[in-house]
Amino acid sequence: MARSKSALKEGMTQMDFSSMKRIRAAFDNDEKAIRAEYGRMKDIINKRVDRLAAAGETRNNFYRIFGRNPLPSAREMSTKELMLKMAPMARALSGSYASSLREIKSSRQEAKERLAQSARKAGDDEAAEELEDLSDADYEKIKIIMGMLDNVVRKNLTSKETEDAAYAALQKRKKGDSIKDMAKQALNELDLTPKQKKEALHSIDFRWTEKGKTKVNWKKIRGLR
Repeated sequence: MARSKSALKEGMTQMDFSSMKRIRAAFDNDEKAIRAEYGRMKDIINKRVDRLAAAGETRNNFYRIFGRNPLPSAREMSTKELMLKMAPMARALSGSYASSLREIKSSRQEAKERLAQSARKAGDDEAAEELEDLSDADYEKIKIIMGMLDNVVRKNLTSKETEDAAYAALQKRKKGDSIKDMAKQALNELDLTPKQKKEALHSIDFRWTEKGKTKVNWKKIRGLR
């Protein structure tokens, strides 16, 4: 997939924003310059969020991070608070993952083509044709299911294994099946022991809603332990 040019300040990389110490060093400890850079990055991110929202492209990592939790203005934060937000901003603008409307559409299309190519190699031309015509909504369901599997299965899985399992579950879905139902079905497509499957089923029930949204703030729970 063609990546857009990094939108970070010229000469800077994602690593320059990985800690407050690095940020201060990169900007010669000039708080005014740091705050100005935050504002510049925020403007770029907000423009991308607006374009994604206008195009209905809200089921992607970039929008989940910045569209659902708008960045506050620099005036609302101390320089320390502001710097803590700059690492994920830099990651998004460095090209580490698709963040522009063009990139997100291209990434999704390439993933569909990759799935179709895999099906053709396996000799399943019918499945390949279906994958090539897969709707964006169904592809997003596959991505959500893949994420759920990666989080609950206590076994190293390849992306192909989770893709194949998620797509098989999508094919076998019944009317009224939720994303959670399909995630459970996907477990049947994986080579799991009875114990692994039981633990995974329990985790899916406990951690996700029927629509595949997280029910529990796991970072907060870990912090309490």
